[in-house]
Amino acid sequence: MFEELYMWHDPGSVSFSKWTQPGEHWENKDTKLRVHSLLGVAGLLDQLVRIKARHATRDEMMKFHTAAYIDMIKDMSDRNGGDGGDVCRFGKGSFEIATLSAGGVLIAVERIMSGIVDNSYCLVRPPGHHAESNRGMGFCMINNIVLGCKHAQSLGAKKVAIIDYDVHHGNGTEEAFRNDPSVLFVSV
Repeated sequence: MFEELYMWHDPGSVSFSKWTQPGEHWENKDTKLRVHSLLGVAGLLDQLVRIKARHATRDEMMKFHTAAYIDMIKDMSDRNGGDGGDVCRFGKGSFEIATLSAGGVLIAVERIMSGIVDNSYCLVRPPGHHAESNRGMGFCMINNIVLGCKHAQSLGAKKVAIIDYDVHHGNGTEEAFRNDPSVLFVSV
């Protein structure tokens, strides 16, 4: 799963204090483009089934996020961007890109659950695992991990394992499944 529009998400620049030199945001397109390029050079892209992303609907996002939060980030995105919570800055138009990121994960889950593909690697941005139900956090606007898992459950998955490897804990994902015994969440 990869869409050029994912690379157009603008998280702004870094300037958190007088001790931090302004510069490019850590969550930027370069690392994702690098992975995509390496897959191409290795010939792996030719072996993959291309899945075209779609936008997540409001109803799909509301399976985890509150209506007030969705409305807030959409409104900010329609204007000039803003901050959806704790270090969740984004530019104009990023809401639509975030819905495409989440929808990409959802369509990948649909393809897996229907047997069209055995698995999927979703190279999407903005990322999602920090976003909580009522606020963004740590560069994450919409929790595409939670939405993907909930979508798999709605399509018949009885048990889901989420293996989250990142420098930071996926707190939004934990919030969603803390009391759900059908989901194993491992944060490394």
